[in-house]
Amino acid sequence: MRPVDEFFPEPRMDGSKFKLTVAKDAPPGIYEVRAAGYFGLSTARPFVVAPIDSNEVIESGDHSTRDKAMAIEGNSLVTGSVGSRGIDWYRFHANSGQRLLIEIRAERIDSRMDVLIVLYDESGREVGRNREHFQRDPFLEWSSEQDGTFYLAVSDILYRGSGDHFYRLSVSDRPHIDFIDPPAGEPGTKQRYTLYGRNLPDSTMSGVKARDGKPLESVQVEIELPNETDTPAEYHPGERRQGMMPGFDYRIGNSNVVRIGFATARVIAENSKLHLQNVTVPAEIAGRFDEANDEDLFRFHAEQGKTYCVEAIADRMGSKVDPYLVIHRITNAADGQETRTQVVDNDDMPSFFSVDGKNSINVDTYDAAVTFTAEDDGEYTVTIVNQFGGGSAVNLYRLAIREPTYDFQLLATTEHPLPTNRTGFSVTPHLRQVRNASTQQTLLRNHAWDHDRYLMACR
Repeated sequence: MRPVDEFFPEPRMDGSKFKLTVAKDAPPGIYEVRAAGYFGLSTARPFVVAPIDSNEVIESGDHSTRDKAMAIEGNSLVTGSVGSRGIDWYRFHANSGQRLLIEIRAERIDSRMDVLIVLYDESGREVGRNREHFQRDPFLEWSSEQDGTFYLAVSDILYRGSGDHFYRLSVSDRPHIDFIDPPAGEPGTKQRYTLYGRNLPDSTMSGVKARDGKPLESVQVEIELPNETDTPAEYHPGERRQGMMPGFDYRIGNSNVVRIGFATARVIAENSKLHLQNVTVPAEIAGRFDEANDEDLFRFHAEQGKTYCVEAIADRMGSKVDPYLVIHRITNAADGQETRTQVVDNDDMPSFFSVDGKNSINVDTYDAAVTFTAEDDGEYTVTIVNQFGGGSAVNLYRLAIREPTYDFQLLATTEHPLPTNRTGFSVTPHLRQVRNASTQQTLLRNHAWDHDRYLMACR
């Protein structure tokens, strides 16, 4: 720190260096860090807090070729960066049967790097590669049939590099949760959930495979959700609507975090053996698309004059699903033959993102939602389809059928148009005396507004 003088009565930082103390009981994860200075509070940058048993390593020396690969131990967390046209090489030992998880955080911590990782055995044979598992960040599982040394190559997919192309590399056998079932529960309730993942304590093999085709373990846990529904204050590295989804963040031991959503009605499990499942509303169905081109159909009774909201939640909870909803009214002919008449359908919620509209912050979602008013007492069906077409145990969704409850979230962003007066870009809000700055504010509907609202404000 610089000493106090006549102009600065408080000690100041020396350049851009500072000391940060992390509490011993701080849960591992990504946090927001800001700097307070003469001109106020800075924007936030992500800061990774590692599990307490981690071996923190800073990359060092020339390890740009395989024969110069930098040696790291298990449960290491390496902070590194790549130069232009560069490849960083690492080597580590793996025991027979050990389930090693290799993960890189780059995009999730505001790096410009689009990472590719490739794993080789001692003979130079490629045994695995990955990119774009968590958004653009890679994740790779490797289990060796025998003890041995393995080599990992880390690079940008286009071999770009600079000080802005940094990353955090993790090689560990810690617990990792892939998903939780059901993905939501009612606030204030205690119930059993099933965790699916890798290296889970006291687990058994589930027979379920992950998105990368690896077999997953499962373990049942009892979780009590808080009474108050809110969005966790912790940093969320995913898409904006995912981070704004109300829920409760849960981890087992020193695993990663999985978010359990707050259900807006009684949770019912989808019965995959039924072509048409009858449900009593209000209800929230915990479902999944078990196979490619799967189509789930639910039937419910609606009362005359009542308005119903049907909402699919998949993209907002990180599931690789693009839901499409169709509501049909069922009528019976004199001979008892049922006829279905379409009432309403929806692909995506309203969008306010447009490049030509000078937007840079995209708050859109693939999720679908509809509202309709029943003209008379009768039976209705809701069909939900995954437009991505894929199907597996990890293609989860939540489907709520209930009367509307009006609530909203407010997302405020600061944007300026480029000199071309077209595409916008986000800027740091910085107000001085007698100055104005515009903010773009979007009111996002929860549980059935008629429309999302879009505001512009100056202050």
